[in-house]
Amino acid sequence: MSKIILDNSMNIKIVIIVIISLLSIQNVNSQENKTYRNINKALANAYQVYKLDFSNKYLTELPRGMEEFEHLTKLILSRNNLSEISTTIGNYRNLQELDLSHNVLVTLPESIGRLSDLQKLYLRNNHISELPETIGELKNLEWLVIHNNNLDVLPKSIGNLKQLKLLNVKGNNIDDIEKERLKNILPDCEVVFDSPEDTVYTSLDVALSNKENVFQLELKQYIDPNHVNSIKELRNLKRLKLEGFDGVEVYSIIEDLLYLEELILNRNNLTELPNSMIEMKNLELLSLENNYLNVLPVSIRGLENLKILSVSNNFLTEIPDWIGELNNLTHLYLGSNKIVYLPQSIGELENLSQFSLEYNKLVNVPDSIGNLSKLRVLYLTNNDLNYLPESIGSLTELSILNLGGNQLTHLPWSIGSLKNLNHLRLTRNPIEVIPRSITDLSELKSLHLKGTRVSNEEIIKIKNLLNNCTIKN
Repeated sequence: MSKIILDNSMNIKIVIIVIISLLSIQNVNSQENKTYRNINKALANAYQVYKLDFSNKYLTELPRGMEEFEHLTKLILSRNNLSEISTTIGNYRNLQELDLSHNVLVTLPESIGRLSDLQKLYLRNNHISELPETIGELKNLEWLVIHNNNLDVLPKSIGNLKQLKLLNVKGNNIDDIEKERLKNILPDCEVVFDSPEDTVYTSLDVALSNKENVFQLELKQYIDPNHVNSIKELRNLKRLKLEGFDGVEVYSIIEDLLYLEELILNRNNLTELPNSMIEMKNLELLSLENNYLNVLPVSIRGLENLKILSVSNNFLTEIPDWIGELNNLTHLYLGSNKIVYLPQSIGELENLSQFSLEYNKLVNVPDSIGNLSKLRVLYLTNNDLNYLPESIGSLTELSILNLGGNQLTHLPWSIGSLKNLNHLRLTRNPIEVIPRSITDLSELKSLHLKGTRVSNEEIIKIKNLLNNCTIKN
């Protein structure tokens, strides 16, 4: 009998040990999949941090305490202001993915070669003019994405990267000799260079000598009148930028280019657009900045695929009701005009993510603005706004709200419903009290109050309630 009890006791212990082990494994797996975006929360649990995402943090250097993350496998530092990377980056021996894209880096430290487990390295959109030879020591590297930099050549050691599957060097200064060398030393790797679609022609004569391969054309100030009709021979042209012409010249150039996808007509003294533009059914981007438009040309109305429209720095006083028909718009820039009125139909732009209205003469914005459920950025700086509608609280995807330089005396209580708001600027408004609902903005990182009438006592209260927010006054 005692033997049976003993055996049962042993079995129970084994089961408990197995359960504890499984729970421990589950906890480790959970931590490995968790991405930390707040440095303080990450430091509080540093030994179990595997993934960090510090993108869009305005960083000029690595945050203090980074050395604590010994088990880091993924580090994202993209879209900051980093001009250099500390040599300590080489200490993250377990790192498998590193993203340094969209910074201002000019080179990398030699210690980058110590990241022996690194599989993916993203360096796009920097100012890198050379890579260290130690890059060739990254024996497990599979992806090297370095497009849009200033590279002429890559180090000889790049040929040592036998696991490399993708090398993207588009948007650099790689000549044909270097292209051939890279293809030869990396025979099993997909090397991506600039394609004809990426080449921007700035000479019409050169473009006309290579008609079938011209996809982008940028011209300034003058075209030989005898060549204007020749532009129509560029059958594959997708993007056209004209600057420094007068209206008549522009009309004659674009009149029959009905297949364009992007049309940039900044600084051309335009007062209107040709009616033929209504037939540009493929157009996705239209920029009309710095012209003399006082009404939004009706020919825009039929551009049903338009996604980006910029009419900043003109003389518009109002926006027509038909603006709501452009329901594929994602970006609308109307800054630096004389707009006093927005129609209710603005709320029909259901795909809008960025809306810029700074430096106008708006007294109010319509209630329908609350219908812009995908809006992430809203600039209303330097208008004459004296109130905001409660519907502003429906913009739950809003990340940036700039209200500086208006006549606001209060904010709606619904401001506290903007759960994704990161940056709120209220500078130069006669506002005295901030609604307590602002404490619900858990993602708020910066609050600008300079030039308001908010008392120091009130600011201290707000600081105590928004611990992770920087308040500037």
